Formats: sequence, structure tokens, C-alpha cells
Amino acid sequence: MSESNVIGQIDEAIGSFFAQWNVASTIIVGLLAFVLVYPLLVSKDPDTHPFLLARQAQTSPIRQQGESATYRSTEIPYGYPLRSGLGIKDPGASKWTTGRDGDLRDVWRQAVSGPKKEDGSSAGPGAKITTIHGVEQIIEHDLSKLTLDINVVGKHLNDVGCKRVAVCLSNSVEILCTVFAGAFYSFSPILVPYDQHTDASGSILAVADFDTLVAEAGTVALESLLKSNRSLKRVIWVTKAGSEHLDWNEVPEGVGGKVDVTTWHDLIGEKKAGSSDQVPPHDKDNGALPVYAFWPTKTGSYELVEYTQKNLMAGIAALQSSMPRLHKLQPTDSVLPTTGLNTSYALCWSLFTIFTGSTLLLNSVCGPTVNLIAVTKSARQRLKPTYVIADARATSRFLDEMTAAAGSGSIGGKYAAWSTGRNINQGYMEVEKSPSYLPTGLSGLKTLYIAQPDVLEGAQRVRSSTLTALRLLLNARVSLALTTGRVAGYVAQTNVLDYRNKGDTCCVGPVAASLELHLTGPEEEMSKVDGIGAVAVKGPAVTGKEKEKAILDHIKARVDSDNTLVLV
Repeated sequence: MSESNVIGQIDEAIGSFFAQWNVASTIIVGLLAFVLVYPLLVSKDPDTHPFLLARQAQTSPIRQQGESATYRSTEIPYGYPLRSGLGIKDPGASKWTTGRDGDLRDVWRQAVSGPKKEDGSSAGPGAKITTIHGVEQIIEHDLSKLTLDINVVGKHLNDVGCKRVAVCLSNSVEILCTVFAGAFYSFSPILVPYDQHTDASGSILAVADFDTLVAEAGTVALESLLKSNRSLKRVIWVTKAGSEHLDWNEVPEGVGGKVDVTTWHDLIGEKKAGSSDQVPPHDKDNGALPVYAFWPTKTGSYELVEYTQKNLMAGIAALQSSMPRLHKLQPTDSVLPTTGLNTSYALCWSLFTIFTGSTLLLNSVCGPTVNLIAVTKSARQRLKPTYVIADARATSRFLDEMTAAAGSGSIGGKYAAWSTGRNINQGYMEVEKSPSYLPTGLSGLKTLYIAQPDVLEGAQRVRSSTLTALRLLLNARVSLALTTGRVAGYVAQTNVLDYRNKGDTCCVGPVAASLELHLTGPEEEMSKVDGIGAVAVKGPAVTGKEKEKAILDHIKARVDSDNTLVLV
């Protein structure tokens, strides 16, 4: 066949092809081109490099008999100390020093003055604390007024020789003021779980040893409490707005002379004239006393846990380390804890928030089974938290309600959901775009942090597939943390930029930067790559004796191929 014939046949084929071209052909080719080219035009780089997700913790080169290898945060090489504090630099200190670990007094001092740069200059304004009552009532607190409350309450309790103060309150500024007052004026707060729907608080108070009680007015029966606690000397009632005019100082019959009863607002009103609204100066010679809290056990009872100042600072430092560089807390961010501040995870988050100069939102409606949609509806348009701290038990109900709210949706809504899911699978999220079915209070949400207590089992645990569903519905990042009473803050927490769906497994992420973790069990099991054993942790965030490891033998887990902890 000659070359001219070949060219002629090609020319004839091309002509025949275009001769049959019509509108339908144009539409089909256009759709094919759109499907092929559009993803290339709109695709973005993943939020984090896949290699960083492939190995999320460091492995020790050797292991001990009956133990797995030891795992550390990727930012803490072996041979270097774990994250233990906030790096507080005192005025005049060399800029080359690492700084002190700090304590609660340093947290409040920086909350008032604002965060500092490495050279000691101001990096922004001070923190903001806002209380939400009901749907519309919002109280923006003046930190100088709160400092005055801290000084008044702290000095009063110190003058009367108080050593242990039981605090039975919902999330409020009074619980924070009492915690900071204990740090400045040398007494230990005992944080008691507060649940409006159970009598757990009363039963715990009956077995706790304390000399002073700070509680919501009318929630505790003094007659029965005095029968079980002979050391109780004084009670400070915290009254709700609208009930301050009532005579809460009246001592019940049969209690007179045994206990001094007053109210928070009366105490402040009587003694504020002789007190200062300035933060007390740094006392190098005396350290702040521990904070105590109750933690539930699998048997349904509670154990009292002591958190030293070093424990709490290490817990805050771990939270600070867990946030990616481009996703740190900013002064424009606001954090809403929906779990009680009596848990170390919520407490550390609250302390971390005000330490960085962000806004802390407090709502008295809190607890493990709180309705998240109802809580975030409070204050409607005025407050939109960017970070929400929730309990694992509250997320199941929340997911069901959000799924029902999303419904079948329109074609546009389905396309938006498909586009969001495709982006998540490719490793990036556009959190600026909020789905139309989201409540107004959640329209500014960046990240949902879920605390999963170690006592939860089976269906109560949050699965990786649940995290994926929450990301898709909220169009926000979601992180799951394993918490326990033996550790301040958290044990392990999923990377907020890790969007992978591991299915029906409970993956709680890499170990905290303030801990090192390994599994313990039979040698034949620990010698396996995916051996299952009890979780053991050691580090400055662990309660108890320093350098003592805590074995959480009620938690069975394995380490996944990416060095993240998976509960079994």
C-alpha cells in the first residue's frame, strides 16, 4: 500500500468522523473532558505529607522481656527529655534558656497579660472567658475582676487555715477561680463530678476528706454530709443569677455552730475592699499544691487522683505539641468544653486555651451525655466555637441527630457531600465551607476533640468509621483521645490531619509527647509485630511517684503499622 493511499484513508476517516458529529457528540465529549480535567484543576496537596502519617511515633531499638518496643512522639528523640512544661521565661532570663515548666500561677499570669514572644515582648492581648446562660444571656468576664475574686477567696481560705477544698460545681468561672486560688494561696482543690441528673456528687462527697466545700446553692444536704464528714468547717454556696437575694447563709437546724456558711457573692462583697485585682507576684520559694479529682472505675465507684503541678503542665504541653504548626490556637479562636472541668482532659484544654490568649466558653450544661446540638445553640449568632471538646458517649447521639438533620438532601447537597468526601479521601479539607444543615453554633467549627475515657468498652467506643462520618457531616476535623485518671491530659490522640478511615477499629492515635508507651503481656504475644497487651505509660504527665510507670491493665491494645494505638 502506497503512502498516498494511507494518507487518503486517514483523511477519509477523519472526514467521516466529523461528518457524523452533532450536538450529542459535543455534550458527551464536553462531559468527558470535564470529568478528566476538573479534578486536575481543583485538586490540592494533602494537609500533611503521607509519610508523616505512615509513622506517627518513634520505636525504641530494643525491647524488654514481656514488653513491646517503647513508643514516643516523633518530636522527642530517644535520649531527650519528654515534654514536661510550658517553658516559662522569667523577666531578665537569657533567651537561650529553655525556661521553667511553670505551674497554675504562671498560666493565670499569662492569661491576664497575654502570650509572650521568645524575647519577652507581648505577642497579643490577654485571654477572654465568656459564660453562656441559656440561649441569649452571655457574660463576658473581666479578668481583673476574676483576679480580685481569686485573691479574695484565696486569702480568706488561707487565713482560716483551709487545706482541702471540695469543689462541686458545673463549668463556671467559680470553679476556675477556686483552682487558681488554691495555687496562689496554698490549698488543694478537690474537683468533684457534677451531674444534674444523678446523685453521684452527693455520694462522692460523703466519702471525701475535706474541710471546706464550694458548691452550688441548694444541691447538697448539709445534715447528711456532716454525718459522714466531721472535718467540714465551712461552706461557700455559689448562687445562680436571680436567687442571690435569698438567705443562703441560714444554717439548717442541728448544724448550727458546726459549720460556717456563706455565699460566694457575699464573701466577695465583704472583703473586696481590702484586696487587690493584681496577680500576686511570683513566689520562687513556695510551689503550688496539687489538684485532686475523682475518676470513675469499671466497678462504678470513683477513685481520688492527685495531679501535681508538674502533671498538669505536662498535660498542657502535650496538647500544645499535638496541634500542627499551621493549626495552632489563635487569639481569634474560641474553645467550648462540653465535658466537666473535673476531668483532667477538659481542665488541661481550658488552661491551655487561656494560656494561649484564646477565648474560653463556659456552659453550665456539661457532662458525658450532654446534647451537643442543644449546647451549641446557646447564644445563637454571637458565639461560634471553633473548637469543641466532647465526651465519646455524647458523640453517638450527636451523630444520629446530625445524620437526621442532613436527610436525603437536594442534588446540590449530595454533590457537596460527594465533593467533601472526595477531598477527605485525598487528604485535605476545606473547613471554611459549612453545610447548610449545621446549627448556627457549629458553623464556625474547625475541630471536634473527643475524649474517650478508659472505662468505656464495646459499643461505647468511638470507631474510625464514626470519625469519618463526623468529618463528612460537620466538614470539620475530628480527633479522638484516650483519657485515664492516671494521666493528666491524654494518653494518645489521633492526628487532626489524619483523615484515613480504618473501619470498625478504635484507633486512638500516637502517644502524647509527655509520655512514652509500651504494651505488656506474655512474651510469645509481645514478640509478634501486632501483639496484644496491656497499656503501660511513663512520663511527667503520669500521676503517682516520679518516674513510676502506670500499667493500665484494664485496657488491651495493639500498635498498628503506623505506630498508632488501637484498642481491642
